Amino acid sequence: MAEVPPMPVATEDDLARWYKLKEQLASLKASEMLLRKFIFNSWFKEQEGTQTHDMAGGFVCKGSMDFNYKVDEATFQTLREKFIEEGIQEPDKLVRWKPELNKANYNQLTAEQRAFFDQCITITPGSPTLEITQPKPKGKPKAPPTVAPKGQENL
Repeated sequence: MAEVPPMPVATEDDLARWYKLKEQLASLKASEMLLRKFIFNSWFKEQEGTQTHDMAGGFVCKGSMDFNYKVDEATFQTLREKFIEEGIQEPDKLVRWKPELNKANYNQLTAEQRAFFDQCITITPGSPTLEITQPKPKGKPKAPPTVAPKGQENL
């Protein structure tokens, strides 16, 4: 039978490489977004949909913009009857109610209840996160000197 090669183990060098890439990526994302907004605002109108800008050599730059619409649930509920009075006969058809798992309550289910409830949910792993923290100082923090060391009095 063939032997399975051992899984490689991450090192602190791998972690340092990841951290450097993470910082570079954040910087690149921010720079790309600034430049994208600059170009869009220079060449296109701020309106929903796709627009085009003719370029040299027959190339075309397409710019598209979407707007995010969020329904304030409390306001919607308060105005529901007034919508009908204003001729919006079925206001509920304008809003989608998206079910979302309440993880705290889900975690309180018994194993049997959870197994039964799991029929209606899909569980997939999220992206892992990494964080590097500085070590905590040991002992009492040293107070800064109140008198300059000898030879540094005039610095």
